[in-house]
Amino acid sequence: MSTAADSATATAAVVVLPTRRGLTALENGIVGGISGTIEVLIQQPTVAWKNALQEKRPFSANPVFLYRGVGINATSIAPITAVQFSVNGVLSNALLAYNKANGGPPPETPLKPYPETLPCVLCSIGYCVGAWWFLFFRAMWDFSDL
Repeated sequence: MSTAADSATATAAVVVLPTRRGLTALENGIVGGISGTIEVLIQQPTVAWKNALQEKRPFSANPVFLYRGVGINATSIAPITAVQFSVNGVLSNALLAYNKANGGPPPETPLKPYPETLPCVLCSIGYCVGAWWFLFFRAMWDFSDL
């Protein structure tokens, strides 16, 4: 005699996730161009600050000063990032197709973290902290006398 609990465990539902289609080279290029433009817009104030420090000009937090030259900078970086994204997408799709044809794991297989990535992450964080620390002290004191 079968109970409702037995039938529930016997017919466990299998969840099948839909496979994602890779982006085309054009779609990757569009995403890359937009990403490159956003990157320039975010980094432009620090670039303006760096330029003011190098040229020994006073620093102004005026947005007109901070974003001077952003158009030229964006038009030079956005195409480069678009090409990088396009090439990366084409190579990723080719690698996934090769992997699928040769019986490799499906792309939905979760990656396991490697223990050797932790020192790399910590070094990257340390580098960023050190770079900002140096930039802060460089802005506070003039080391040209040394």
